[in-house]
Amino acid sequence: MTKKSILATLKGLKLQDYDITIRKFYKDSSGQFLWLFNFESGGFNDVWAKTKERAIEKATAEYDTLIPKADSFRKCTFEEYQAQNKAGHMMSC
Repeated sequence: MTKKSILATLKGLKLQDYDITIRKFYKDSSGQFLWLFNFESGGFNDVWAKTKERAIEKATAEYDTLIPKADSFRKCTFEEYQAQNKAGHMMSC
């Protein structure tokens, strides 16, 4: 759904009929977002980039033996990044 279609759906609803969650994406001082992604063969990682397209390009170039799943790229919050790191640490112990 697009933002426009979501707003159109909400129009006319009462405040108690819906909830909106605002997520602050993790971004560095140069304006790049942290993108989480999965590999086709399993596993996950992250990459810094301003756009999803650039994130896919960077990950593909960096992990030449692994194939990133293009549809799995997503911007994350700092908390989501920490949760991924915790999961990765737990899997490696």
